[in-house]
Amino acid sequence: MWQTFLITMKTNLREKSALFWLFVFPIALATMFNGMFANLGEAYDIHPQPIAVVQDRAYCANPFTQTFITAISRNTQQLESSSACAPNTVQQRPQTQTLIDAHPVATTHEAIDLLKHDDGILGYIQTNTKGELSLTISASTAIKAEGIQDASDVHTGLSIINTALASFNQILQGVTAVGQQNPQLLANPQFHEQLIKRATASVTHEVTLTNFKPEEAARFFYALLGMAALMSMSFAINAVALCQANLSALGLRRSMSPQPKYRQLCGIFLASWLCCSIALIVSVAYIRFVCHVSVGGREGLAVISCIAAAFLATAMGILIGALPNLSLNVKTGIGTMLACILSLFSGLYGQFAMELSDQIKRNAPLLATLNPAQQITDLFYDILFYDSVMPFLRTISIVVGMAVICIAGASLMLRRHRYAHL
Repeated sequence: MWQTFLITMKTNLREKSALFWLFVFPIALATMFNGMFANLGEAYDIHPQPIAVVQDRAYCANPFTQTFITAISRNTQQLESSSACAPNTVQQRPQTQTLIDAHPVATTHEAIDLLKHDDGILGYIQTNTKGELSLTISASTAIKAEGIQDASDVHTGLSIINTALASFNQILQGVTAVGQQNPQLLANPQFHEQLIKRATASVTHEVTLTNFKPEEAARFFYALLGMAALMSMSFAINAVALCQANLSALGLRRSMSPQPKYRQLCGIFLASWLCCSIALIVSVAYIRFVCHVSVGGREGLAVISCIAAAFLATAMGILIGALPNLSLNVKTGIGTMLACILSLFSGLYGQFAMELSDQIKRNAPLLATLNPAQQITDLFYDILFYDSVMPFLRTISIVVGMAVICIAGASLMLRRHRYAHL
C-alpha cells in the first residue's frame, strides 16, 4: 500500500496540467480578485469632501451655525483664522465625524467663482437669514456623482453632508421656536453647547454580530477555495484511471498483481488526499498572507477546513474515476464540469452568483446542503462568522458524510470488473 502511495504521489506531482490548475490557477485568480476588490471596503468609509463655506453676515450672526460647521470640518484652524466673524461664544468643539474639507470664502459670488475655476471644489454651503444651511453643488459635480464606480465616494459623501445639514436645520427650527418663547436661553452658552452635542451626536452605534469583521470581498475568496477544492478531484481521477485495466497498460499490470485491490485504493486515496490538502493549504496561505484576507485568527481551523475539503474532493474524484466504460478524458471533463457548475451556485462568478447562492440557501436549503462547493465554502464562513464552533462542526459532518457516500459508491464499482477484451 505504501509503495502505491509513493508512486501515486510522484505521478501526481509530475502531472503538469494538474499542478497548474491546482496550484497556479487559484493563486492567479486570487491575485485578480485582490486587484479587483482591493478598494471595495473603502467605498463604505466616509471621506471629507472639499466644500466652500460662505462666511457672510448671516453666517457670522449665528454662533450655533459657526460651531456646527466647525464641528464637521477637518481644517478648523483655517476656517476660524479666515473668518471675519466675532469670536464664537461656544468654545467647546464636539467630537464628531469630519464631513467636509472646508474652504472659507467671504461671499456667495466668491464661492461661485471658486467652483468655476477649481474643479476640486464640489460645492459650497451658505447660510440664510434664519441661520439654516444649504448645500449647492456645481454642474460637474452633479455629473460626477451620477457615476457608478469612480464617483461612489463623492455620491456617498454628498448624501451624508446633505443629511447632516437637513438634521441641523430641523434642530435649528426647534431652537427658534424655543427662543421665541424663552429668549434668555439663546444667550446661555451652555444651551448652545447642549444643542451642538445633540446636533452632532450619533444616533446609531456600530455593533458586530459576527466573530470577526470580515473584508467585503472575503466571500469571493471563499467561493474560490470551493472551486479549487473541486478542481483537485483530478488528482484522484487520474490515479484511479491508472489502476483500471481497460484504461492503461499500468492498470492492466496492477489488476494482475497479487496486491489486493483495497490496498491499492487506500494508497491512491491517501496520496491524492495529501496532494489536495497541500494545494488548498497553499491557496489559503496565499489568500491569508499575501491578499490579506483574514480568517479571524482561526488559522488552525482554516487548515482543518482544507483537509476536510480535500477529503471530500478526493472521495468525489475516486467516485468519478471509478465510473465504468468511460475514458480518462471523459472522466476529467466530468470533474471539471462539476467544479465549474457547482461553483456557480456557491457564488464564485460575481455579485449575481452571490445573490443566487443566497436565494438558494434561503428558499431551497436542501439544494445548498447537497452542493459540495457550497459546503466547502461554508466551512470558511463558519470559522469567520460564528463565535461558536458548532456550525463549523455541523458543516464538517456534512462534508465527511458526503465523502463517505462517495467512497462507498466507488468501492462498489471498483470491487469487481469484467472486460470483454483488453
